Amino acid sequence: MSRTLAPGIPVRETQEERNLNAEQRPVTTGEQRPAKPGPKSRKPTGRTPAWALKLGSALFAFAIFGGSFDYASQHLATANAPLQPTVVAVAASTEPTVTLSPTLSTTTRAPVTKTASS
Repeated sequence: MSRTLAPGIPVRETQEERNLNAEQRPVTTGEQRPAKPGPKSRKPTGRTPAWALKLGSALFAFAIFGGSFDYASQHLATANAPLQPTVVAVAASTEPTVTLSPTLSTTTRAPVTKTASS
């Protein structure tokens, strides 16, 4: 009989409980059943050695690297293509245009003589 203080925390049996439990346990003889015959050295399935994973990832990386060279050789750029597309001439419009130019504006405020520092 096993007691617990809280769920999942077992408590040791007292000597009285141990004696009571010993009386309730089934009596076993020295005779044991033979072990089940089965395969002697069977590896668990689904496990791949680390070296195989490393080798596979290296081969996959080289295949992708080689495939990028194949893709680049099949998709060559046109040698006489312009670097920038030509600009289509702007059609004359009747809307007014705005010309922006840098200007210098003056003010009548007093110049700054003191700056704060922290």
